[in-house]
Amino acid sequence: DTGTVHDNVNVQFMGKAANPKAFKTGLEGKHFKICIKIETPFVNWKQPADGLKGNARFEGFMIDLLNELSKNSKFTFTMQIVGDNKYGGYNASEMAWNGMVEELIAEKVDIAAGAFSVSAARADVIDFTIPFMDQGVTILMSKSTAPPPSLTRCFAPFSENLWIVIAAFLCALAVIFFIVGLLSPYDSFIRAVQYLPISESSKMTNEDKALKEAQNKWKDEHEETIETMNLANSLWNSVSTFLQQGHDRIPTSLSGRIVLSAARFASVIIIATYTANLAAFLTVENLNSDIKSIQQLASQTKIKYGTVYGSSVYNFFMATKLSPYDRMAKNLINVPNTEAGINKTLSEHYAFLWDSAIVNYYKSKYCKLQTIGGEFQKDGYALGLKKASPFTQEFSLAILNLRQNGFIEHALKKWNEKAGHCGTTSSSSTSYKQIEVNHLIGAFVLTIAIAAVSCLILCLEWIIILFKDVDRTDPAKPQSFKQALKIRYRQFKIANQLVKSKAIPPAVYKLSSNDFRRRIQRHDGKEGNPIPC
Repeated sequence: DTGTVHDNVNVQFMGKAANPKAFKTGLEGKHFKICIKIETPFVNWKQPADGLKGNARFEGFMIDLLNELSKNSKFTFTMQIVGDNKYGGYNASEMAWNGMVEELIAEKVDIAAGAFSVSAARADVIDFTIPFMDQGVTILMSKSTAPPPSLTRCFAPFSENLWIVIAAFLCALAVIFFIVGLLSPYDSFIRAVQYLPISESSKMTNEDKALKEAQNKWKDEHEETIETMNLANSLWNSVSTFLQQGHDRIPTSLSGRIVLSAARFASVIIIATYTANLAAFLTVENLNSDIKSIQQLASQTKIKYGTVYGSSVYNFFMATKLSPYDRMAKNLINVPNTEAGINKTLSEHYAFLWDSAIVNYYKSKYCKLQTIGGEFQKDGYALGLKKASPFTQEFSLAILNLRQNGFIEHALKKWNEKAGHCGTTSSSSTSYKQIEVNHLIGAFVLTIAIAAVSCLILCLEWIIILFKDVDRTDPAKPQSFKQALKIRYRQFKIANQLVKSKAIPPAVYKLSSNDFRRRIQRHDGKEGNPIPC
């Protein structure tokens, strides 16, 4: 073995060199032809291009990487654009490869460099170094723009169906307020009705003028109570309670107060929910898409989606049996290249499925774009070499060294920052969703259930009050539960008739102007004598 003895220890250096400084890599002094493809931010034309030739015409992350590899491993290279502007796909009908893969197989070039994905099919015919970048496929979409200002925008936090349910809920509350207030024996109306004078017989004769006068007097005395007992006023009380503005007629019965408490509780929940979501709605400048994952994209038909035809991403969709990718393959609307996909995403309702390393650059460049969901179909970018190349391992070691010292991360960050500073906020951080009926259904159901309980309490109130009406020691009072119920019913019936009846205005003698003049002419004209009317 060839080596060097240091302190009685036989040390073997790489390449059987006498000392580490004398070691030379297999790359040193070599010249390579490298094919590239214009793909921002990896390879791009340098601007301005006047007077530039050879490698100086290009710039980008890949150029920085190749220059650093050349510097460290002491080789030189010449770059040329791939002839058909493709990375390389297999054409089954022609049984041939295209793009960079074809040029490596035909030994037109030594290395393929760029956003060149490692795949099993490509690895069968060419060699790959270790990946210089790990990445996956993600969804690129346009951000939804905020709707234009409108008169109804303040209602947007709640869905239309929820507003309809709230209106129906207020009407139902009004009916419940009216029924409980009208029928409860411990509320103001029935308390007033119990003082209504009625005849002993069920029918009242025309001679009972005293009774009529007493009933009319009762009506006058309780005019305010009677006027408040109508459905329109109950609807107003329902709306006032919902808006937390109080109740014009506070119930005095237990059943009425239970309904009112339930209504106030529901209004607190609904208004608090509306206020919080109105603030969130008006704060969000751009409402984001409802699509948050690849599964949601696959399950809808409104937004079209696709990738670059013939690419490794396209081949993945065509070959996979995994759901939902196999279903999506039938609906792909593909584009010829990355630029076409970006332009289609910017101008249409289109989701571009492409490499995250590339779309992140365009997301930084165009603030209108956003990435949705996580990454899938994970792979890596690597240098491609012809099959059984003696330089594959040495390039891999050189790339591994650049990954470990942070050069690759720093270089990629530099080119992404050159694109712009739109930020990387995910779509989920500013998303907004309207409040639907199912979000507040608990408040509605609870209020209706408590209203049903108040109806049971209303029945219990009548049982209690009727038993209190019975007094067998006083002949003037009901002697049985049934008799007390009949008297209460008659009072209620007559009270309702009085409420519905119109008051008769006092008699007024109407005198025409001609009659008035004739009476003046007949009058003796003496001062102080009144004119007869």
